[in-house]
Amino acid sequence: MGRIFIIFLITLLTSVNALACNLAIDTYTSVQDGSWDVAATWGNNGNNTPGFNDHIVISSGDSVYHNGNEIIGRLRIQSFGTLQSNSTLRVAESYTNNGAHYGTGALRLVGNNDSIVGAGLLETTSMSRADGFRVIYPGSSITIRNTTFRLPNNDTLVNRGTLTMENSSFDGNGSGIIKNDNNAMLLSNSPGVINSGAGELEASAFGNTVNYNASSDQNIFIPISTYYNLTLEGGGTTKSLVARTKIDHDLKVDGPTLSLIDTFSITIGRDLDLVDGVLDAQNGLVEFDGISAQSIKGHVTFHDVRLNSSGGVAITQDSMRVMGSLWLDAGSFNTNDRLTILSNAGGDGSIGPITGGSISGDVTMQRYIGSDSTNWRFLGSPTTNAIISDWQDDFITAGYPGSHYPSFNFKSILGYDETVLGFSYSGAV
Repeated sequence: MGRIFIIFLITLLTSVNALACNLAIDTYTSVQDGSWDVAATWGNNGNNTPGFNDHIVISSGDSVYHNGNEIIGRLRIQSFGTLQSNSTLRVAESYTNNGAHYGTGALRLVGNNDSIVGAGLLETTSMSRADGFRVIYPGSSITIRNTTFRLPNNDTLVNRGTLTMENSSFDGNGSGIIKNDNNAMLLSNSPGVINSGAGELEASAFGNTVNYNASSDQNIFIPISTYYNLTLEGGGTTKSLVARTKIDHDLKVDGPTLSLIDTFSITIGRDLDLVDGVLDAQNGLVEFDGISAQSIKGHVTFHDVRLNSSGGVAITQDSMRVMGSLWLDAGSFNTNDRLTILSNAGGDGSIGPITGGSISGDVTMQRYIGSDSTNWRFLGSPTTNAIISDWQDDFITAGYPGSHYPSFNFKSILGYDETVLGFSYSGAV
């Protein structure tokens, strides 16, 4: 009985040792162009080729391809190195790409809490995906081109570097999250950063920027909470706001038209900078609600605008125009003599109730007068030191000496002095 036990133990140890040998992890470094499945590609490393969970290095200048499905531990593509995946490649640990990774096969990042590092290109015609939690490390600059990238089952891809989506989008299968972390940059020249209804975008982290820069029209995806910085580029295009959106810090429009579509609103926590861009406000509302000083730069026309900024708002460059209403709820507003309240055949702009704060600087008030109307008689000058010539060079006048028609019985300019008790009517001034 004792001898049978000894034989069994020896057999068991032999099996464990054999399994350990089979699971040994090796590193394969390419030495030439060639197939994954040819030993010479790896320098005839024991006449072996990469197997399960091995670590792979594609050397600078080498081009390696694989046609069969592969499961590996780590992958490193050096600068000017190329990996062509013609079938599925599963990477369980870190993925480092400083070269190019392309092909008809999908990339599947199956590890959890593992890194994505490098400044390379990923381009696969099959849907790629990341399972679990993956992080693009600070300093990395990854480009995903012509690829749909899936984040299934509430999985998260955290960008802490620069991630560029070229004609590509995320597909979260309804639950995945792309998170732009502190000081990260996410650039998209695709119709949408995330396929509609197929995932979520988190972009509120300090200092991060999401940049929509396609040479075609784009819809602005609505994030989980807010954008921190939002930049819109692409001259001659329209970037459309499709729901109420809040930006904690800066909104920069460099070239395209930002359309609020109907009555949607946008809230800005810091600066609005229209750099050769256009705001198509339609009937929407723009609100400034920062706690630090805010500025408005560029030629901008608002429909409705609300100033609720404890840090104050100033027009610091070019001009601001209001077609609807201007409300001042809190903070100081310095026009720097650059504000015009518009008027046209469609209606008059106005300054609404000032419930808090203050206004400094000149405000130009327009009032539209049709060519076939005499409604101009309802105009008034709410300022001191106005003189008749200020009006007479713009309008036909009548009913007083020096007017265009002094004998006409209707006096077109009347004076009112609020310092005089009671009502004073003395005819022409």
